[in-house]
Order: sequence, then structure tokens, then C-alpha cells
Amino acid sequence: MAHRFAWAGSQTRLALACRGGINKGVKVILSIALVTVLALGGRSTAAEEGARRYLTIDDVLAAEKVHARSPLAISPDGALVAVTIQGASEERLMPNSFFTRDGISGENLGCTVRLVSLADGKITQPFGDGVYAISPVWSPDGRTLAAHVRDGGHLCVATWDRRTGKRTLHRALPVMAAVAWTRPVWFPDSQSLLDVSLRRDPTKADEDAIWTRDEIYLNDPRKLLPEVADPAFSSTIARLDLASGNVRTFALDAGDNLRIAPDGRHVAMAWYEAELKTAVGVSSAVVVLDVAAPDRRQILREGLQGNWMAIPAWSPDSRKVAFIAEGKAFVADLTREAQARMLPPPPAEAKLRLEGQPVWSDDSLELCLTGAQGAWAVDAATGAWKALDATLGPVEWLEQNPYRFPRMSHDGGALLKTAEGVLWIDLRSGATKERCAARLTGNRAVADDQSVVCGGDVWSLDLKIGEQRTILTPNSGRPPNLLTPKLLPVRWKMGGKELKGTAYLPSDYQAGTKLPTILQIYPGKEDRVDHIQPVDLLVSEGYAVFCPEILLPGKAGPLEEIVAGTEAAADAAVAAGFADPERMAVMGHSYGGYGTLCAAVGCRRFKAFAALSGMAELGTAYFGMTGYFESGQGAMGGPYWEKRDQYLANSPLERFPALTAPLLLAAGGGMKSDSDQARMAYEACVRLEKTAKLYVFDGAQHGPPAWPAHDRRALAEGLRDWFNQFLRKDSGE
Repeated sequence: MAHRFAWAGSQTRLALACRGGINKGVKVILSIALVTVLALGGRSTAAEEGARRYLTIDDVLAAEKVHARSPLAISPDGALVAVTIQGASEERLMPNSFFTRDGISGENLGCTVRLVSLADGKITQPFGDGVYAISPVWSPDGRTLAAHVRDGGHLCVATWDRRTGKRTLHRALPVMAAVAWTRPVWFPDSQSLLDVSLRRDPTKADEDAIWTRDEIYLNDPRKLLPEVADPAFSSTIARLDLASGNVRTFALDAGDNLRIAPDGRHVAMAWYEAELKTAVGVSSAVVVLDVAAPDRRQILREGLQGNWMAIPAWSPDSRKVAFIAEGKAFVADLTREAQARMLPPPPAEAKLRLEGQPVWSDDSLELCLTGAQGAWAVDAATGAWKALDATLGPVEWLEQNPYRFPRMSHDGGALLKTAEGVLWIDLRSGATKERCAARLTGNRAVADDQSVVCGGDVWSLDLKIGEQRTILTPNSGRPPNLLTPKLLPVRWKMGGKELKGTAYLPSDYQAGTKLPTILQIYPGKEDRVDHIQPVDLLVSEGYAVFCPEILLPGKAGPLEEIVAGTEAAADAAVAAGFADPERMAVMGHSYGGYGTLCAAVGCRRFKAFAALSGMAELGTAYFGMTGYFESGQGAMGGPYWEKRDQYLANSPLERFPALTAPLLLAAGGGMKSDSDQARMAYEACVRLEKTAKLYVFDGAQHGPPAWPAHDRRALAEGLRDWFNQFLRKDSGE
């Protein structure tokens, strides 16, 4: 067995490799060597043909992208859109922390805000060229843009006046870029805003302790209780008056998902109940505060558990609050109810997964939701459900994703995203009419119900005439001869249902050519390409990367379903003509890493696997993830002690003796739960004499996009070399 301990710059990267050959009774001698990580490109320059320019790791790291989680902010008049652009960063997180010294989380490093004119495409940086900024939000009157901006090593709220072009830093309102959907919240009159203010008492603790986190909260970025982990740290809700610049404390207890009523008289929020902290996390409540007297608190529901905090939604008449928590819908009429009522569950045929934020009808009588079987509404008073249109198939609100929130149109309807394009639906009658046919991806923002802006490359879409045009390409500075992947849609059937996926192929791919193929999987999602793995780099190396849809109907347990879905996807790739059946591999990150481990113990056709930040043993993971397995993505349907057999049956580690192909494991050492799972899986490979390699990147967190550039480089090189070793060695390449 050979072990390798490697250094990547001054940041520690632990890389271990083992190959079967540990014999009983034989003394194992470990050899430790320091090696230098070489900054290798994609294909060598000697392989370039004419004007061809292959992608390199440097290109991948230099690429800018629209921040996937920071909302696009389109001005109310539809003239300007503020976009958070994220580039590579070498900033370091503090030891055992999710944050830099000045409070920026790893996933939010390297951000700037750019302002794009939809009329002429002119691009400016309202908060300063190259200045760190994130989470832009327009005032309701469209005159002021607010954001979180770093000034002199400290984050605070900043505003930009559209009329004068003046930037103002409000240093009296310090903030933290913890999660990208945390942002300023404007009052309806556009004269003031609320935000979570984070402060520390310098007399009580060392500065480096500010951003440390209790181990118990590592698996849920919303469960940040700094005042529990560090008594020197406190968070409050502060109110900024725009005219005077004065900041005053609005509420002593900070919450999340702040929502101000349309009349501006009340604020609803999710609130952490620190005194109810349990061994596996904290419970939360939904509360309403009186703006005139914020100490007057009305608790609508308490003791809520789950992986995500509830998102309150105000009715247009400002009398009712609705929210979804624990997979159930709640509503409260503040004029006559002290607490929220739980509404009856939707009918089975609706196929609704209650999550996110509901939309109110314009008469404030019904809540409207979308799902796998069209759009539905529930009467807020009686709890009676009705189908607005059950023939639409899978739909979602045009603006809704986990980080944007839906809103009602001015004409009593709302815009829906369907597989075919955009529809308008009347929230009373269910009548629909087509606005345009366009496939919408990424973040979305709507202006005056007539146009929509979308990202990756940011483009605008006129909903009246269906005209689409690109307004911002983050990577426009890259060489013009840089080749990009060729996309091939793939369709196949499994269990009577049509599934879909996308193959990313070399730009010069010729139909019928058999390529070594890597399945990038994320069970429950289709076409998940989010810069976690270096897809472009692998494609430029001559690989096909196939992102298939893998359904989780929940009948056999996720492990068996993932194995079956991965096998079916591999068959589809071969049938499509681009995949060499003798040279296939699987990789995935997070739940995709778990899916990769499932495939590794259940599939025999693949030559290699690469699991990033994936869970190998669910029983151990259970005790650090509140609600995740009971009602969330973990899909165990109950706590560990009640469903122990199911946890074991769906833990890949229990089946590691069945591993037949080499396994690469990678995790961030700053995310202890991830690195513990990776080390556990690697140790199992060592004891079982399986071929494996482990990368642990010291201080890095859950997602590689949040890692410093040198760690991302090391991961990209490691993945490339791993697949080259096992998918090319028999081909003569």
C-alpha cells in the first residue's frame, strides 16, 4: 500500500491512495513524500490543431459566472438588472469555520455586483470596480439599489442612488455574507429597510472566534447561532432610514426570511428558538412583529423542525400570513387568530411537494401552489383544495426556485414555467394563455409581467413577442477560439415514464464515435451542471459527460432506485451512440456523491467512480442533520432508532465488500461531517483491499465552488488524472 501526503501551496491537501495488497501478518511500511502540485492544462498545447484552443484548468478557474444563489434584481420599470458575478478567489477561510475573517462564507467568495442596462447593454459596477458586493435588491420605487458590500475588511449594507449615482456605505449596519439569499428587505414606502445586523463585544473573546460554528450546525447553513457558539457575538434586526442614514435596533432577536406586510405595519419572519436547542439542532418558530412596537410579538407556530426555515407569505390585504414547514401548509388570519392553523394535505392526485413559499390570490382568499401535476389552490378558510389546471404536467412559478420567491401578477394571475415555455394562469378560474415558448434555466426575475431575465449567461425575454437576447456573458473576456461542448439531448424510458438527460460532447464530435463516458449524477435532478465538477475540462480531454435524470419514487429505498436509474441511464448513453460501453465511469457531488457510492456498490459495468462530499453511512450522518432523513432529501421516513434497518439497507458502506471498481473520494476538511464520511469510506477500502484514493482539502467546505482556487485546481487535476488512468489505459490513448 502506498500513501501520499501532498501540499497545495500553503493550504494542506491530504491525498491518500491504496491499492489491494495489504496482507495479514505483513508489516506495512508507510512512505511519506512531499510532492508539488503541477499546474497542468487540459490537453497540451502540442495537441492544438490550427486555431483550436482547448480548455485548461486555468481557464476553468478564471471563468466568471452568475452566482447561482444570489437573486437577479431587475428594477421595477424593467430598465436595469443587477447581477451578482462570481469569479475565482484565493481568500482563505478561518480554521474550523465556514467564513473568512470578515464574515464571508466560502460559497460567496469573489463576488461583485454589475448593473446592466436592458436598453443598450451598458455594464457598470454601482458599488465600485472590483469591490466585493452581493445580494442586490431594488427599492419598490426603483430609485435605490441596496446590497451587502465589503469596505475596509468589514461587510455592511450599502445603497446606490440611481438618480445621482452616489454610493453610500452604512457602516452602522454590519452584516455577514453567510448565505446568498440573506439580503436587505425594503419597506413598501422605499424610505427604509431591514437587515440582520451582526455585532461582537471585543472585550469578551478573540476576534478569530467570531465566525466559528458549533459542530452541531455544520450541516445546515441556516442554523447559524453565533450567540450560542460564541457569547461575544450577537445578532439583531436593524432598521436603516435612507434619508438620515440612521440605524436603530428593530428587534433584539434576529430571524430569517424577513417579510414585510404590503401595508408596512407588520413583519413576519422565521425565528430561531435557541432555548429549545436539542441534541440534533434547533427548532424554529414563525413570528409576527408590530412595526410600531416590535417588542409586541405574536408567535404563529413554534417547535418547527426541518432542514429549511419557513418562508412567510403575506396576503395582499396584509391580514393573513401563510407558510410551509415540515411538508405542511399553515395559515393565520391576524385579525382573529392567535396562532396559525394547519391546512388539510393536498389530494394525492395533485402530486404536490409542499415546500418554498405559496402565492396568494389577489382577493386574499386562496393559496396557490405548483407541483408535478399542474397548479392547485387551497381555500385559506375552509382548507378545500381545487385544481387550477391539472393538465399542465410539472410546472413552477416563473420566479420561484430555492432562492427567489414567487409573486402575483398585477392582473390577478401569475406566470408559470412549463416544459414548453411560459404560461399565464388566472389564480381564480385557472384559465391559462401562452406567453411565449422558451426553455428557462437558472435564476429568473420578472419585471412588470412583460419581460423576464435569466442567468447563466444573462439574457432577457420579451413575454409579449417571445424575443430573446443576451445582455451579459460573464466569460466574454475568454479567448474567442475557446471551444465549448456540443450538447446532445437524450431520451429514454424506465418503468413506463420518459426520462431525459443531456450529453456534453467535444466540440468536434462526429456522430457514431464511441467516447469514454462519465455519468455525472444527482438523483432526483436532471441536467445538474453547476460547476461542482470540471465538466468543460473533461469534455476538452475527449470525454463525454452525461447528466441523466434519475427518479426516486420512494418504493424500494434510494439505494436500489439509484442503482437501477444509473444502469438505465448508462444503457441510454450507449443506445444514443456516443458512449463506449467498455469505458464508463460515474461521479457526483453531495447527494450525487451519495448516489455515486450507491452505484459503486450496486453496478458492475463501470470502470471507476468519484464521490465528492457524499454520505457513505447514513446512521452516522443522521445525528448531524436535523430533519434531513425524516422528511427531507435523505428519504428514510423517520428517525434512526425507528427505521434502523432502512438506514442500514441504504448505507453504501454496508455493501463495500461488493466494490469492484476503483473509488476516488474527496471532501473539504472544514466540513467535518463530509470529511469524516470520506475517511470512513476510505478506511473501509483499505481494510477490504480495494483500490481507492482520498483527497481531504484542509479548511475547505461542502461545495468545491466555495474552495480557494488552488484547491479547485488540485481537485480538477485529480479527477482528470483519475479518469485518464482507468478509462484510457486499455484504449491505447
